[in-house]
Amino acid sequence: MGFYLGSAMELFGRPWDKLYHVLVSSEFESNPEFFYKPKKEKFIQCRLSDGSKVEISTEKAEIELIELPFIKLSGKIKLYGNTFTELIEETQSEINFALIQPFINIKLKERKISIGTTIFSMNPMLIALYATILKQKISCTENKSCLGCDECYISLTNLTEKPLIDEFADFYAKAYKPNIVDIEEIKYKLEKRISPYTLRSYITKINTNISKAISEQTLASLYKIKSIRRYGATTYGVSIDKRKIKIE
Repeated sequence: MGFYLGSAMELFGRPWDKLYHVLVSSEFESNPEFFYKPKKEKFIQCRLSDGSKVEISTEKAEIELIELPFIKLSGKIKLYGNTFTELIEETQSEINFALIQPFINIKLKERKISIGTTIFSMNPMLIALYATILKQKISCTENKSCLGCDECYISLTNLTEKPLIDEFADFYAKAYKPNIVDIEEIKYKLEKRISPYTLRSYITKINTNISKAISEQTLASLYKIKSIRRYGATTYGVSIDKRKIKIE
């Protein structure tokens, strides 16, 4: 029970909450007749370390209050589980993601992508498409960890239709020549010329760029665009946690 109470304090304890452990003399610690020092002295039969039994006055009991430090996670991670197991799994996934996922920053005007300390470039079309897919992750309203969630994944057909084609065009305009291009013209051209086949080739090129920039492929896989077969259609998205993404 003490383990569960301590875990509950770690998950839900407030900044000012404290956790204490009560230490009792060994003679009285596991004695069913002793709960706390009574106001009136009484003698209780106690078992000593050598196995012998002797009556000892409750006045001999020594009680010490020890403060136990604990990690305060409340307010730092979002938890939605209903059972202890679910809460622990959610907490572990949040910690894992926080440790292994560097921030990704998309700078459209500079055509630069930074993942942690790694910086690399993409051409306007590729970085605009990548930003569009990442934006779906940022905009996802699912209140759960991004680990294993694919609710924000979209089909390539969605990318060729409004409103996503408009986002795509806006990002492309920023990455190309923001003060020169006609956004409406770009939207028109994208709607007419961009096909799912073309988008798949762009996605391959984006993933190739990421693989070349990040040598550790386990880490790179978090930022690559993945495909998932769902409801008779293939959808695309990224695994990276939405809180780790920034688009400028």
